[in-house]
Amino acid sequence: MMSKCKSIFLIFSLMIGALMISWVFKEVREIEIYVSPLGDDLAKGDKVSPFRTIIRAQEYIRSLKLENYSKVLVNLRKGVYIIDKPLLFTVKDGGTKDCLIEYHAYQNEEVIISGGIRLASNWQKIKGSSNLWKLKIDNSLPPINQLFANGVRLTRSTSPMKYTVGALKQYGKVLDSLGRYNFEAIEKLKRRDLLPFCSFVYSDKDLEGIADLANVELLIYHSWEGSRHTIASVNELEKSVFLKSPSVLPVGFFSNRNRYVIENSKQFLKNAGDWCFDNKTNELWYVSQENKNPNQMEFVTPIVDQLLMVKGDVKTNSPVQNLKFSGIKFSHNRAPRGINVEGILISAKTKLPWMDVKTGFSGYQTSVECGQSIWLQYATNIIFQKCTFSKLGTYALRIDQYATQTQIDACEFYDLGGGGVILGYNIRNAPTQGMLAAASPSENVIKDCKIYNGGIIYPSAVGIAIMNATNSYIINNEIYNFGYSGISSGWTWGFGPSYTYGNRIENNKIHDVMKLLADGGGIYTLGRQPNTSIVGNVIYNIFKSKDAVGSDNNGIFFDEGSSEMFVGGNLIYNIENQKIRYNQTDSAKIKWKR
Repeated sequence: MMSKCKSIFLIFSLMIGALMISWVFKEVREIEIYVSPLGDDLAKGDKVSPFRTIIRAQEYIRSLKLENYSKVLVNLRKGVYIIDKPLLFTVKDGGTKDCLIEYHAYQNEEVIISGGIRLASNWQKIKGSSNLWKLKIDNSLPPINQLFANGVRLTRSTSPMKYTVGALKQYGKVLDSLGRYNFEAIEKLKRRDLLPFCSFVYSDKDLEGIADLANVELLIYHSWEGSRHTIASVNELEKSVFLKSPSVLPVGFFSNRNRYVIENSKQFLKNAGDWCFDNKTNELWYVSQENKNPNQMEFVTPIVDQLLMVKGDVKTNSPVQNLKFSGIKFSHNRAPRGINVEGILISAKTKLPWMDVKTGFSGYQTSVECGQSIWLQYATNIIFQKCTFSKLGTYALRIDQYATQTQIDACEFYDLGGGGVILGYNIRNAPTQGMLAAASPSENVIKDCKIYNGGIIYPSAVGIAIMNATNSYIINNEIYNFGYSGISSGWTWGFGPSYTYGNRIENNKIHDVMKLLADGGGIYTLGRQPNTSIVGNVIYNIFKSKDAVGSDNNGIFFDEGSSEMFVGGNLIYNIENQKIRYNQTDSAKIKWKR
């Protein structure tokens, strides 16, 4: 009996020992890699001799047998990691179900991934001026449409606010006869005549006497979107301007009096910090502070469209998984042009021979077409924690098709040309367009984030855009200082099938949005959204610019087909128009939580 007990005790001891050895072995198998801008890609990648680039760290990780590790930690040392193309993370760069790969700022050092390039310090002062300078730009660089000095975004030269008089004379009666907000009639007009989409009548001499008209870009504020255009020609006799690219709707569709500004002309270089770029001479012009030499400053302009892509392989059912980024700052990507959502217009170039759609931008509400600095496609469990996204030309982040269980946690988004985060893909009424439900991003989380100072270049961009996304968690975020809505949810017009459902929009603080445009809200919804909850949000300080055209701005705006969602417990105050508004839906179609 004693011998049997000893045997049992021995077996039990061996089992405990084996478990302890296994636990210790697993802990030991966590590997650390070091990267520094001062390192060397031929080095070992350890703390003493770090790699220089993130790409080299990726290559090293691919050589590892991840089944032997519980975690791979890439320690990024302080400094700026300048990239000239997006960092691409494919299936080979992700973790496994048992091994997380994390790229993080070592001991909270300042780590910046930048798509910008530092400009040469060769500024020449303009003769006869005390503070006007110019810099010759290398022909290899793309045209400059954003500029930063000593880490601060500078203001592109901009005119005072101007106002259109209306459509060309021959179209004024046409638009009046079609009726405001008659979108079906406008679609028919678009197919037979593009001119009202590419022209308008200006006031006084607003577009006359501009010597560098070829450099000028107009930013036109419509109702719920803005568009950018270069100028083909100006007819001073008839006070008409003709644009190289079309807007989504005719200029003057909502009102004869639309706001616009003139950007990128030397004529409007007025204040310290103003700049413009001469496309013909490839020269950058800059107004310095008095007695300040720009050659003693650091100027950066973005040269890449995207900073980072995480892209799995749908065909082989292979998502990128278990990848984490923490404590990293993402900055400097370009603000693209040449985007026009109406593909039919391109084929109509023969009707308007001066058209050059590569030069402009027009898009639907929320400007989801303007691009993103980080793009996730077919990926699962990708984490961004305590990261900063700023000084960007587009949206910061897009969580696209087949992306699941993404976590955006305690991140800060600000100084954004576009918006904060896009959840989903840009196919309107997706269920009727042959899209699979599985393609919609699902179970993604955005929580405890601050998203502010957005829409700088694309004014209809929003803090968070949810389109064709399911079972998302948008919780405990603060969103403010946007020209259009704070959160936009839905991408199906009307009561048809929708891939936007099961989303929780809860306990967010949204304020001081809708500062430029109209017909939106702190929270804006569209279409059927079964099992979505809009609960416990605080929404305040929503006003309407005196010059904005179109419908009211609200705390919550339930637009076309909004229905089947749970709504309640929201604190809404200090709203200029209605706290809650309905369009082509009504309160009976909402499930109110008391």
